[in-house]
Amino acid sequence: MAQEEAKDWFNRHPGALLAGNRFDTRAEIFSYLNELYRAGAEQVLIDLDEVVRPDTAEPAAPALTVVLPADPEKRLRIFELFHQEAEQFGQDFGGDDGQFREMTRAEAEELGDPSLEGELIYIDDPLADTRQPTLLFLVGLKKRLMQYQCCFCKNGIEEGVKIHNPLDPCALIIVANIDQSRPNQKEQELYCHFDCLRKVLNNDNLLYIRDPEFSTIGDVTSEDCEDESDEDP
Repeated sequence: MAQEEAKDWFNRHPGALLAGNRFDTRAEIFSYLNELYRAGAEQVLIDLDEVVRPDTAEPAAPALTVVLPADPEKRLRIFELFHQEAEQFGQDFGGDDGQFREMTRAEAEELGDPSLEGELIYIDDPLADTRQPTLLFLVGLKKRLMQYQCCFCKNGIEEGVKIHNPLDPCALIIVANIDQSRPNQKEQELYCHFDCLRKVLNNDNLLYIRDPEFSTIGDVTSEDCEDESDEDP
């Protein structure tokens, strides 16, 4: 995964912010980065593959990857910051998929296979210090009153936050057995970023919903009511 030091990345993109509504200014972002470094972070990185690039806005980073030091006291200070964020945002602050760390030599030898040293071990509890090399700080959002997860990129989509696309959040309704009568059909709703859907489809001609003149459901309902009124004697 391609990564870049966070301050360098923000300096290369003068208008960029962290995705979401947590930090209102770049000064606040740099202050937070400095706080992480003062706590003892070896590096604070942006995962370039995860950067959001809206059509009409500057790029936005959804998370910060903090490279942890070996010193126990410094690790403790960083985890204290991490726990403060987790208390504010909930247990999913570290990511719904948890975190990872590298298997130590002692652990590999205990399993009888020294070649396993360095293999990634899944950490079910993202708040625990299990000597993992990094921590994922999802620092974009002030609040999560309603949180969706994109079925494509797996990142969160907060209700009311339009940093990705003005059409976010989106829902895909899958109808199974579409060739059968309605009582025999099944439906499932999935959520996604509109731009993630565009990337998968790779054909904007299919997405005429992008047209600003495309009618909302309210517009259609009003038009139907007007038509019914015109038909009344």
